[in-house]
Amino acid sequence: MRKFLVFGALFSIFFNLSCQKLYRNTPLIGVKIYAYDGDLTELYAEWERIGINTLFSSPELASNQEFMRLAKLHAKRVFLIVPTFYNAAALEQDSSLYAITRHGEKAIDDWVRFICPNNEQYRTSHLDYLRNIMNSIQPDGVSLDFIRYFVYWESVFPDQIYDYLPQTCFDDNCINAFSAQYNIQLPDSCQTIEKKADYILAHRKEEWVEFKCETISDYVAEMVKALKSIDPEVKINIHTVPWRSSDFEGGIRSVAGQDLKKIAPLVDYISPMCYHHMVIQSPEWIHEVVLDIDNQVPGEHILPSIQVNKAYLESALSETEFQNALVESLRSPSKGVIFWSWEALESSPGKVKIVRDYLNEVY
Repeated sequence: MRKFLVFGALFSIFFNLSCQKLYRNTPLIGVKIYAYDGDLTELYAEWERIGINTLFSSPELASNQEFMRLAKLHAKRVFLIVPTFYNAAALEQDSSLYAITRHGEKAIDDWVRFICPNNEQYRTSHLDYLRNIMNSIQPDGVSLDFIRYFVYWESVFPDQIYDYLPQTCFDDNCINAFSAQYNIQLPDSCQTIEKKADYILAHRKEEWVEFKCETISDYVAEMVKALKSIDPEVKINIHTVPWRSSDFEGGIRSVAGQDLKKIAPLVDYISPMCYHHMVIQSPEWIHEVVLDIDNQVPGEHILPSIQVNKAYLESALSETEFQNALVESLRSPSKGVIFWSWEALESSPGKVKIVRDYLNEVY
């Protein structure tokens, strides 16, 4: 029995080291999956055939013990997709959590509803939630989603005018924190949210943008610290708005509050959501986004997420266009690709074949 236990321990060490070497030398080929009610054994067999090696799962699906057992059996890493400031359930329960626009309105656009990034009550409860799912699920990684300020970027097209993009958040939490950090006294004439916002954006915009970016990067640091306190080896991926640094007058910083130079040192992967078709871009644009990130933070692990089927627009995403997007997504310095989503891919046998054949040919 003792020999058997020793052998088992050695095998486990060898297996883990082999997997680590495999992960270092192989592009990360991931897929986002939020729910599944089919045969899990067959699902994993299909992922084996295609070449999927990493799963980006909802915490609900990853709570399924069989899902996680099969992931370990097939040596597939599991990242939990965890939304941050998009939480419809929390907003429904407490509307005071809403981020506020420069016009004094709740941050709502279609299905996108955002929480104030400086609401300490929510941030504390969210950190507790992160710790709970880390302890209960024990994933290989966590993929931080909606970690930014409010903007419905999925409907922002290349000809969008910067002034029409939303500016948030101007609730008391944010204005008070901003004023205290920069020792700013707003004029007595600024009695409404709209007037406060107009003054800040007209006279203190540089500090305001820096404040927004620090708010996001500081909270990323808090989340990473909470996650790594439970598992120091857990990998962290962050979803970013797919805007190049010069797009929309630097909107990724001034609108979304995502400063990649601040964020990159805190995480293991940066994943721009390069859903080219929905934002009326070409497949080549995917590589341009990756290059732009690499120019800002050279050497970082960049994982573009790409669109599989049409969304929001009526025009179809053809197999040829999808194949071009796949090729562009894997061009250096990309470290892999994440497909959005398994539901879309599974429903398109022709695109499944494209992925399988291309990965087999290249890798």
